[in-house]
Amino acid sequence: MFGDSSIRVKCKRCNRQAPADLFAMDPVYGMIVCPDCVRERKNGETKPPISPEKQKQDAEDAYLERAYQLKLSKMVPVEKAGEDKVKYQCPKCKYKFIYNTATRAPARCPYCSGPIQKFRMA
Repeated sequence: MFGDSSIRVKCKRCNRQAPADLFAMDPVYGMIVCPDCVRERKNGETKPPISPEKQKQDAEDAYLERAYQLKLSKMVPVEKAGEDKVKYQCPKCKYKFIYNTATRAPARCPYCSGPIQKFRMA
């Protein structure tokens, strides 16, 4: 009975013709495929296709990672110097001074009057 079907159907994955009763639902491909596609996948001849949604997510993740690394590179690394104080180095002139995070003083670099940029604990 199997294989003698007169109805032949085209596989959506490989576009080959096969008897309709030999098609099977493949969980890796996520669709009904011909027996040749199932055999190829089980033998490891072909890799399962990456869905367009997954490719979009991967590209978005890579973009967000680059943006985050760029943001971190622009932040000034500081060391803790007390409860509310950090050792800050001006990125413009490299002058080192103590910055009070509670009162946000000094508002500018005492040496070159450069603005206090965002910082992160090193």
